[in-house]
Amino acid sequence: MNLRTASQVLGVARQLEDDAARFYQSMSQTHATNGELFLGLAKQNKRNIVLIDRAYLSISNDAFETGFCFDIDIDDSALGLEQSGCDGYSQCLKGAIEHEKKAGAFYSIAAEQSKSLLAGVTRTMVQIAGTKEDRLKTLIALVAAGGAQNTQGD
Repeated sequence: MNLRTASQVLGVARQLEDDAARFYQSMSQTHATNGELFLGLAKQNKRNIVLIDRAYLSISNDAFETGFCFDIDIDDSALGLEQSGCDGYSQCLKGAIEHEKKAGAFYSIAAEQSKSLLAGVTRTMVQIAGTKEDRLKTLIALVAAGGAQNTQGD
């Protein structure tokens, strides 16, 4: 999918965060040992949605001047993160890592392409990209631990 407008980019960003929030909320309920960690990630996604919504409001008046300032190709597989598609805890963590990598790359590209025209969007994209880097470290550490914190097994 090719994204050309700020509205399209922010719409995909919102979908990425909403999908991830639902995924981590579900993980918090099914994997109690790390439930608080996953719940914290879901809450962070919800805060990111607020940032994205604010960025959208900041550009809605500038729509004519910045209508086609993006050229981002996003793989449709980056969208839609579901725990139901996982076969065990480790696979869910690995799927989450892949999602966070793709989302982080998306936010970094969006930040780079918007910096000359949309300062508010750039700040939001950079901020969210940073949270993705931190989140990746946490998820990779869980995988490295071999899912030892998992109470339900694989």
